[in-house]
Formats: sequence, structure tokens, C-alpha cells
Amino acid sequence: AAWKAGSHLLLRPLVKPKTIQKWTKPDEVVRIRSNWREPRGTNNRVHRRFKRQIVTPNPGYGSNKKAKHMLPGDLPEAPKPHHQGA
Repeated sequence: AAWKAGSHLLLRPLVKPKTIQKWTKPDEVVRIRSNWREPRGTNNRVHRRFKRQIVTPNPGYGSNKKAKHMLPGDLPEAPKPHHQGA
């Protein structure tokens, strides 16, 4: 390996910290709790699907059964050891 004296003094580009852009509408994605029930009231703004209200969940957005538990590299997720409670 031909190592030249002073080669470690070469200029490198300045690494600037990445600015992470904050999401401006975090209230639009709401995780609903297990005790949530479909609003049935005729005057309910969620039931009437007004703008800027929480979106009622609909079927059809679950993971494909074949793609479930798959990692991004097309490898299945490693089995986790079963924890025996004390």
C-alpha cells in the first residue's frame, strides 16, 4: 500500500446534520383504542364524516397473509423465544 505523507490531511466535505421536517398534521392519524365503538348519532360529526375529524376504520387495510411477519429483505421474521412468566 502506497501511503503518502499528508494524504490524511485531504479536505473532506463538511457533514451537516440532517434537518428532520416535522409532520404538521399529526392529529389526522389517530390510533383508536380497543373500547372504541362506531358513532351512531345522527348529529355526530364523525358519523357524518366531516372534514378534520377522526376517520372511522374500514376493513381491507390488513397485511397480506403471505407477507405478514416478513422483513424488508424478503426473509421471514426470526421466531422469538417464548417467555415463561414467573
